[in-house]
Amino acid sequence: RSPHLDIELSCTTCHTTSGWQDIRFDHATTPFSLTDQHAEQTCLSCHSVERFSNASSECSSCHVDYHQESLGSDCQTCHDSSAWKPTLFSHEMTAFPLWGAHSATDCIQCHQNEVSFQFAEVPQDCFDCHEFSQDVRDHRGIDPLDARCKECHANDFDD
Repeated sequence: RSPHLDIELSCTTCHTTSGWQDIRFDHATTPFSLTDQHAEQTCLSCHSVERFSNASSECSSCHVDYHQESLGSDCQTCHDSSAWKPTLFSHEMTAFPLWGAHSATDCIQCHQNEVSFQFAEVPQDCFDCHEFSQDVRDHRGIDPLDARCKECHANDFDD
């Protein structure tokens, strides 16, 4: 009797005669092909023994959504299965593309208050990230509300 209540396949489709733990199932024959990090997981990481067909292909069924659904459910827009942390996200798709020195800045430098990874409160002005000190105030007499930073710091914004 098969412990997999919902499978209508022969045992030898997945298991070899050398032992039940020796599994050779080709996941590429399913709608969810296993690539990269997913290929390194055990079957039971995603499937229950009894109900293999109940496994979901939704990222949130296995992974914590640190964005708390604030960025939608299409995780592949920014993430892939090659590693859990690196992203495909392009800041060029936002209202604040990263040019010059900004392109070499770590995300956390600008998003340090984003404890929930929702990226709802993003800096829009130079002074949101760059401290307005006495040195800056005296610098060419520029008022921070005037924000003419680009007049002198154009290279920081160029490609």
